Amino acid sequence: MQCYRARWIVPVAAPPIEDGALLVADGAIVAVGPFREHRMPDVVDLGDAILLPGLINAHTHLELPAISGQLPRDSLWSWLDALIGRLRASGGRDERAATVAAGAVESIRGGVTCVADISRTGANVRPLSVSPIRKVCFIELISGAGQCPSDAGELFGLVAAPAALSEPGRLLIGVSPHSLYNVTESDLAAIGRRLVDSPRPMTVHFLEAQDEARWLRDRSGPAADFRHRHPLREVRDYPSGDAVDILARCGLLGVRPILAHGNDVQPADFPTLAAAGASVVWCPRTCAYFGHGPHPWGSMLRAGLNVCLGTDSLASNPDLSILEEMRYVRRHVASAPASTILKMATIFAARALGLDAWIGQLAAGRRADFVCVPWDGDGASDPVGNLLEGPGAAGGVWIDGIRVDVPVA
Repeated sequence: MQCYRARWIVPVAAPPIEDGALLVADGAIVAVGPFREHRMPDVVDLGDAILLPGLINAHTHLELPAISGQLPRDSLWSWLDALIGRLRASGGRDERAATVAAGAVESIRGGVTCVADISRTGANVRPLSVSPIRKVCFIELISGAGQCPSDAGELFGLVAAPAALSEPGRLLIGVSPHSLYNVTESDLAAIGRRLVDSPRPMTVHFLEAQDEARWLRDRSGPAADFRHRHPLREVRDYPSGDAVDILARCGLLGVRPILAHGNDVQPADFPTLAAAGASVVWCPRTCAYFGHGPHPWGSMLRAGLNVCLGTDSLASNPDLSILEEMRYVRRHVASAPASTILKMATIFAARALGLDAWIGQLAAGRRADFVCVPWDGDGASDPVGNLLEGPGAAGGVWIDGIRVDVPVA
């Protein structure tokens, strides 16, 4: 058994512990408490550090290149135009796999121990399967696309291929219908039927921009222009109507959906989504990048809707750091409690991914995924506030109780 001692231990589901101890055996947490109650001969003393659960990135696209400063920022639709052009001119599957592997390294370096990553082709599964990072690998569907998968049948065929690599709590394979403007209603309904009574996770880009709801209502606006610029073959039955109603009639409210972005979800829909066990992944810096305006995350939480944090990709964000996402929220939303921000990156994110029995907090029985960040509080007694307001980077990362060494950037 190994004992880790730190100036502060932040279990998240319990109050911070000054001069705390974390006991680990066989990759799992055995106990958490004051060091005086857990003195052991074999101690790793982390000194003036804050020890907290590994951070969870609940929405990212590791295969997208680092081009956030090279694409337009005036609207989501012009950005997508430029991104599609860049991707068509880029390398193939091997290049994307290398980009995914590099993204996993960057994520770990930033204190992220679990990623929910989306790939158009499943190119993320093999590079992430050999990475120590915990992962949920989503394979994405665009109906009628020229590249597989182009319908629900092809999607589930791709999902089945790496099934042998799956490992409970360690590697999950999920499905991701891209969005309500890129997937037909028949494909959405087919996904809903396949996922009934299935533990397989599902995520969808949902009401990221105000223009989506307008397109769903009457097929007008910038989203309609985007669809005309990028027509998809043999696609006729795009869904129409209210976005939440579409999820319901396609059976997707019954699969605890993970709704990426949700910038334009309306308050009247919060209770329905909360009752369905849905989660929303807010990507704060990407939201600001596109000028989407204030996100309703606080009202969502008060309505009982689970909200967590993601980075989106390096095509819309300068890095893959969830710690920096948390710090951005702390700087820009004065009313945001530090403890709530941390929960969105840990407990709430684990709940969204169906991993809350494994990770998300420091508690006996959970896997020993944890991070230490230097403490510079000068005697202050608010380690979470210090974490979010200080400049410190992750000073060490452990996954399943094993310290993960990554190359220096």
